[in-house]
Amino acid sequence: MRCSSGHWRTCRWLVAAVAVCLLSPLTAARAATITEPFEGPEPALRRSEADVEVRELVHRRTAETSHGGQACEQLVVEASSGTRLRYQLAIEPVRVIDELAVGLWVRANHPDIGLLLRVRLPRSVDAQTGEVVETTIAGSVSHRVDAWERLEVRDPATALSRQLPALRAQYGPEIDLAEAEVTAVVLELYSGPGRYELAVDDLEVSGGFSIATQASRAAAPRSVPPPRHDPAVTPAAYTDPTTTLAVDDPPAGILRGVLEVDG
Repeated sequence: MRCSSGHWRTCRWLVAAVAVCLLSPLTAARAATITEPFEGPEPALRRSEADVEVRELVHRRTAETSHGGQACEQLVVEASSGTRLRYQLAIEPVRVIDELAVGLWVRANHPDIGLLLRVRLPRSVDAQTGEVVETTIAGSVSHRVDAWERLEVRDPATALSRQLPALRAQYGPEIDLAEAEVTAVVLELYSGPGRYELAVDDLEVSGGFSIATQASRAAAPRSVPPPRHDPAVTPAAYTDPTTTLAVDDPPAGILRGVLEVDG
């Protein structure tokens, strides 16, 4: 498009508008944040993996102790000897990208509470079970006792790529990390037999975009705004070719190297 000096402002406005339209869906998607303040009446944590005998004594939402807001989720369990006791919170699936970050506040009577992300690999199938392959990405581990501490998982894409050799050794060379998605936030409680008193609050998943949001954006029809009228621009005249009267072709010729039509 060629712009004259008189229409330069209009051209600049059009270029800026096109850039905003192209970039805004991606920006909005990447800015999406998932939060869980643990304010509702029903507990959200669910036991996922355990090779120990577990006795749940308390599992509730309570206002007795919270990090932010009016309540938090409290869990008190007794565990026998073993190696693993995990609870997880399912979230709306989000794509594993470099900018993704997850944070969760925890308070426990034991140190070494670990935060992990459960990751689904939709392009990879376990040949033995026929199920989509899943793995976990480890984050930080708690150190404080009976005090609130924020656990985090950052740069999960790099952590996942480091697992690729081990995943291919376990499931085969066809393992593909493309379109990997986080489906749950996981807490590893176990560090030995005994009583575990845990409280969680203020989950935040930021820097990524949800799979559902991306799919709905792709499927939704896009509305086209009406053209903006610029009073400085005169619209080109239009003549319906079906109503144009036939006329004889005007004489044409070349004069001094210039093509002239009808003089």
